[in-house]
Amino acid sequence: MGLSLRSLSMKNVVSNDWKTNMVVVLALALCVGYFVNKQNQALVSLLVISGVSYLLNKNVMMSLVVGIAVTSLLVTMNYVKRSEGFKEGKRGLMFSKKGRAAAMKTKRDAAAQ
Repeated sequence: MGLSLRSLSMKNVVSNDWKTNMVVVLALALCVGYFVNKQNQALVSLLVISGVSYLLNKNVMMSLVVGIAVTSLLVTMNYVKRSEGFKEGKRGLMFSKKGRAAAMKTKRDAAAQ
C-alpha cells in the first residue's frame, strides 16, 4: 500500500474513526480539566463554539477541533477569566470554622463586659 496524493485527501483525514475518537477524548479531557480548575467560562465557550460549529458543519471531528482551538486561544489571551468562587459575606463567614470561633469570641467578650 503506497502513499499517494489520493490517500492524503481531506475527506479521508476527516472521516477517520480513530482520529475522531481521539479528538472526542481530548475534548472530554479538556472539559474535565476546565471543570476541575473552575474555568466555567472556558467550559461553556468550548461547548457553545463546538455546538455552533457542528450546526454549521455537521462533522464532529472538525467542530471539536474548531472549539478546542478557539477556546485555547481565548484562554491564552485571557479573554476567559478564572472564577475564584463566591465571596464570603457575613452569613458565609458564620458557617466556616474561623467565623464561628470569631463569633463565639465576640459573644464571650460582650457577655464579660
